[in-house]
Amino acid sequence: MAKKFICTLSSEELHRAYIEEGRTLQEMCSYIGVANVITAAKILQEKGINTNKNGRIKEKTMHGMTDDEFKNYLMNEYNNGLNRKEIGQKLGVSASCIGKYFRKYGIKTRTKSELASGNKNPNWRGGKRI
Repeated sequence: MAKKFICTLSSEELHRAYIEEGRTLQEMCSYIGVANVITAAKILQEKGINTNKNGRIKEKTMHGMTDDEFKNYLMNEYNNGLNRKEIGQKLGVSASCIGKYFRKYGIKTRTKSELASGNKNPNWRGGKRI
């Protein structure tokens, strides 16, 4: 039978210490009063605090949106003419991060010929045939 650890600290105190102050799980052990980082992680998870760094980054990137909402947001921004770099700047992440979400959600990107057609192409001379 697994032990149940009782933590007298509130969720807000733990969130402040771990997320906002950026303490490590090792530092949280002494703050909570336990000896093992696994125990500290379990206590934090019981209090609703995500100990997975990648999960926290994902939450920050998606700004509280569900997967479907985030996919629709990305598609709308991209269809409105923004590129991945510009979308990333709005969300505070890199273009490669946005590219990973495009691949994950199956969002089709514009081809190079679509990007450089017409007046967007550096060789554009006004469409006159010579």
